[in-house]
Amino acid sequence: MVTQITVEDALKKENIQFIDTRTPNEFAEDHLPKAVNIPLLSNEERAIIGLLYKQTSREKAIEKGVELFSPKLPVFLSQINKHRSKKMIIHCWRGGMRSRTVTTLLEMCGYDVLQLIGGYKEYR
Repeated sequence: MVTQITVEDALKKENIQFIDTRTPNEFAEDHLPKAVNIPLLSNEERAIIGLLYKQTSREKAIEKGVELFSPKLPVFLSQINKHRSKKMIIHCWRGGMRSRTVTTLLEMCGYDVLQLIGGYKEYR
């Protein structure tokens, strides 16, 4: 089960690192203070998945997301490892699929991580 934290509690913590799993464009628009962007998907890939979700189904969008992300996993974990000395708080736009997927994966791999409830949307 994914361990979660509120924005209010997260902002009070010390020795943490916010990991923003949104696309580079989403991150460039705005982000949490001191967050680092380690995106699951590129801007283009996110657009493809959004279209699949709207025009086909949630299941097909998830399948495509897994297909696109799987080959990136070694590089993704390498980027995550740079922040392993801190408690990582993972978030996406609204605390949904992207951050839950990453938090679950990292917890299974033994990382000390939390998912931010409500994601970036809750912060702003």
